[in-house]
Amino acid sequence: MEHHDLCCSKENMDFPNDFKSKIIKRVIALEGDIIKTIGYKKKYVKVPHGHIWVEGDHHGHSFDSNAFGPVSLGLLHARATHILWPPQRWQKLQPMLPPERKPLQREQE
Repeated sequence: MEHHDLCCSKENMDFPNDFKSKIIKRVIALEGDIIKTIGYKKKYVKVPHGHIWVEGDHHGHSFDSNAFGPVSLGLLHARATHILWPPQRWQKLQPMLPPERKPLQREQE
C-alpha cells in the first residue's frame, strides 16, 4: 500500500450499523506518518503500526479516518484501480494525493 492508493476496506465492527459494508477511500498516511486531521478528536495523529489513514476525496462530506481514526491493515480487502459501474463512468482511477493532505512527517526506514 502506498500514499495516494485507493483501497477497499472490509466492514469495521466499530462503524455504526449504517456503515457495515465495504468502503473505498484514498490512503493519505501510512504507519509512522504524522497527519494533520480534519475534524478528528486530535488535531495531529501519528498513524500506529499496522494501520493507515484514509480519507474520501470530498473532504467534509466523507465518512473516513477523520470520523473513525486509523484503519487496521487487516481490514484491507483490495486496491481500487478502475470504476466499472455504471458503464458511462468507466475509467481508470488516478493515483493522486492533494498537496495539502500529505503527511507532515514520515517515519524514516
